[in-house]
Amino acid sequence: MREYVEMILENASGQGVECEVFAEDTRGIELEVHRGEVESIEKFRDRGVGIRVARGRRVGYAFTSELSGGALEKALLEAARSAEVSSPALTSVLADRIPMEAEPGLEEPEPAGIREITERVIEMEAEAIDYSPEVVNTRNAGYSESWTRVTVGSSKGFVREENRGYC
Repeated sequence: MREYVEMILENASGQGVECEVFAEDTRGIELEVHRGEVESIEKFRDRGVGIRVARGRRVGYAFTSELSGGALEKALLEAARSAEVSSPALTSVLADRIPMEAEPGLEEPEPAGIREITERVIEMEAEAIDYSPEVVNTRNAGYSESWTRVTVGSSKGFVREENRGYC
């Protein structure tokens, strides 16, 4: 996502506008099991870029999930046009650059295999039912994980990335 953020910042500089860019790329899997059978498996990926343009104290915003060069240029133009007609803000609208430590490593985790995940969820459901004779059914047993890379940048001179994940 860094390349999209840097491309937008470069285009904004060429147009003489200041901007901040927020880009996010999320991938994941969700799996549900009932009575030892797989009910659903869904892999997903969501990506998008938000652009906030400042013209003086006026701010405009645009978002796109289309990441082609043309779509990113269109979103930047849309944010700039929105800034032209917005009400002025009372304070500075873009964050100042703050020196930060070097970014930590951005290694992507190894994904678990669907077969292994499925076996573990089926086992988990069986153990829940075997826990007590009072447990006779489950609504379902499930697993989900996602991994997100967030990239932010500003025409004030920074681009940063971080990974976020959960399971």
